Amino acid sequence: RGVVSLLLDRGADIHAVQINAGAADLVLGCDNLVTAADLALETIDSKRTRVIVNTHETITGAFTRNPDLKFPTASIEHRLTETAAPGKLEWLDATAIATRLLGDSIATNMLMLGYAYQKGLIPVTSAAIERAIEINGVAVAANKETFRWGRRAAIDLAGIVAQTYWVRVQLFLHGDSFGITDPQFGLDLGFYAFDL
Repeated sequence: RGVVSLLLDRGADIHAVQINAGAADLVLGCDNLVTAADLALETIDSKRTRVIVNTHETITGAFTRNPDLKFPTASIEHRLTETAAPGKLEWLDATAIATRLLGDSIATNMLMLGYAYQKGLIPVTSAAIERAIEINGVAVAANKETFRWGRRAAIDLAGIVAQTYWVRVQLFLHGDSFGITDPQFGLDLGFYAFDL
C-alpha cells in the first residue's frame, strides 16, 4: 500500500513481522490512520513506548468510493492519546515539511526516521542507516539528504519549519508580488501583505 510504519523492539532480534503486545520501544507512525489501528496500538506499552506520528491525513481508497466520508482526525488523536503515556506521544507534520523542503511527499518516511534517530530512539548508528540506504541503491543521495533533514528537524523544528516558508516570508517582508491574483478585486495578493 505504500505505507511504512516502523516498529522496534530493543529486547531481542526480530524474527517475525509482528511485534508482541506492548513490546515496542518506538512506534514511528508515518501514516496516522495505520498508527491508530488496533494492530499498531496493541504494540504500545503506555509506560515506555515512544510514539511519533505524522499528522498528514492520508486518504485511503475508501474515500474515493465515498466522497462524503470524513477523515477521522478526532478519533485518531483520541485513540493515540488514550494509549500512549503523556510525554511519550509526539505529533509531527512530516509530510508538509518533507514536501516543502524536498519537493515530494515520498520523503516523509525517511524524514521521520532521521527525526526519531536524532531523538535517540533508533538503536543503530547514523553511519549504519546511511550504509543501508546505499545498499538499497534507490535514490541514495535524496534519501541521505532527507534523513539528515529529519535529524535537523529534531534539533530545531521551528527553524526547519520557518525555512520551508522562507520564500513566503521574504515576499511578506519585502512587499513583492506573490504572483497570485485576488479574483474579487484583481489585485496581486502581495498588495494585502503588510507589517504593522
